[in-house]
Amino acid sequence: MNLCQKRVNSSFSFQTLLLFCFMILFGLSSCSDEKNNQHRADFSASFSKTFTVKEGEIPSGSTVTGTVKAIERVSLSSRINGYITSLKHREGDHIQKGELLVEIDASTVLAELSNAEGALAAATGSMKEVQSKLKNAKREYERAKKLYHEKTVSKSFLDDKQTIYDASKARLDQVEAKIRQAESRVKLMKVNLGYTSLKAPFDGVVIQRQLEEGDLAGVGSPLMTVENNKNLEVVAEVKESDLTNLTPLLKKQYAIKVEIEAVHASLSGTLTHIIPHGDPLSHAFQIKVKLEDAGEGVLSGMFARLYIPGEPKQGILVPTDMVVRRGELTGLFVRNKSGVVFRVIRTGSLYDNGSMIEVLSGLHSEEEIVSYGSPASPLPSHFE
Repeated sequence: MNLCQKRVNSSFSFQTLLLFCFMILFGLSSCSDEKNNQHRADFSASFSKTFTVKEGEIPSGSTVTGTVKAIERVSLSSRINGYITSLKHREGDHIQKGELLVEIDASTVLAELSNAEGALAAATGSMKEVQSKLKNAKREYERAKKLYHEKTVSKSFLDDKQTIYDASKARLDQVEAKIRQAESRVKLMKVNLGYTSLKAPFDGVVIQRQLEEGDLAGVGSPLMTVENNKNLEVVAEVKESDLTNLTPLLKKQYAIKVEIEAVHASLSGTLTHIIPHGDPLSHAFQIKVKLEDAGEGVLSGMFARLYIPGEPKQGILVPTDMVVRRGELTGLFVRNKSGVVFRVIRTGSLYDNGSMIEVLSGLHSEEEIVSYGSPASPLPSHFE
């Protein structure tokens, strides 16, 4: 009797314990489901934007980097020897075409010009006397020939008159040569006098000043470098494979997009030159793109990025702000039949001023993507 009672009590206690454990597990499961449902509800509510993926035609091409340079750039050099008496501008100063920039001491040139003009006056003055003597010598020679034919004078008399006549002609030739030499000297000195004043060849800005007032300038000495900061181009190197796309652009004067990152400027340029000689080591070719209306902030020497268009291609573009990047992972939230999943993708080039980005793999046309919070929002734990 006591043994049976003990077995009944033990069985009852075990069943009670099982029931108690089951109730605890059921309660925890209910709480977990309620919490997960609440989390999913909050997560779904955080999706602020949707976008339906469409495959279509997108522009293709390549991007190259280059340097902004001035098309008009001149190094002003001295063409005579002399001390600098005036140097009016420094680096950064704006200049106007025809404005006086440099003056060199002209006293030596003026003295040489005066000597040349004196020599020219002397040679010109002697010309009349020589011409008069030549005229007389010719008349005497003609008279002697006539008398000699009449056998009135001897052959020696005729020869003397011819010698005087020939000497007069030679003297005239010498004087004429001196006049030409003196005229050339005067002309040269006047040109040199013009070299003592150097003027601005165009509107622009001074970018370098090599000498100072009082310095001695020699022939060929660089004095000042100026450039036209309104007439700019981008010089870049492209791969030989890009020449196929560039040659038609050169003929059609097609506009090329240029970005100057330093001043956040997006400009338009025209391809003007493809240098027909490549680097034998890198096989790169130099191109020049003239900038249209570069603006005040763009300066020579700045870094530039050129976008060279190519043949259109089929592809997928999505809004850049919907792409999620966390560490080395790049992906999108994609909505499917079972909900929203985070999918890793591979991206390509940016388009439309960076607002759209090409998806190379991981996404298909007609799929729907959604954005979650802000680009800096942490990924939900069950999506990582």
